[in-house]
Amino acid sequence: MLYYTIESAALYAPYRAMDKFLELFAETSLIWGLVLLLLIAGLFFLRAFLGYKTVAQEAPADYAYKVRENMLRPAVSEAAYIRAYKRFHAPRAPLHVALVLSAIAVLTLPALGIFYWVTFTLWELNGKDKVFAPGLIVHSLLMFFLIIFFWSALAFFAARHYHGKAPISLQDEIDKELN
Repeated sequence: MLYYTIESAALYAPYRAMDKFLELFAETSLIWGLVLLLLIAGLFFLRAFLGYKTVAQEAPADYAYKVRENMLRPAVSEAAYIRAYKRFHAPRAPLHVALVLSAIAVLTLPALGIFYWVTFTLWELNGKDKVFAPGLIVHSLLMFFLIIFFWSALAFFAARHYHGKAPISLQDEIDKELN
């Protein structure tokens, strides 16, 4: 027989508090994960912002050096060179990562709602088979893989945009400015 005394109640109080915390965290863990993703996206936005500022500060000095060393054609103005330099040396990767993480954090809950509605409707239309019932393992795994597919699609389209719009060379960007 287990005896429960005041001393043992005081001894186990921190464990009960931790159990309540873990229970609350389990109910809101998706929200905590999305908030963490937004914080990481914020760091990438900050990194991109500082990178864009640095590139903007370096461009006039680079133009002055290249003019002094006769490395540019006379037709290239300072404004055109600075625009081309910013496009070529811009820290696009941190900006794209920040945008993808932000999109994932903002669109996950609506996507889960849509996926749930679609799967629930398909389940009802197909005779409400107990194996595919919402909340059971098959439905939960389907939701899990749908959301991973959704995140992967967001990352794929961002990577496709990133690589599709990547500048080829600084000279190519200067030529675009002149034409």
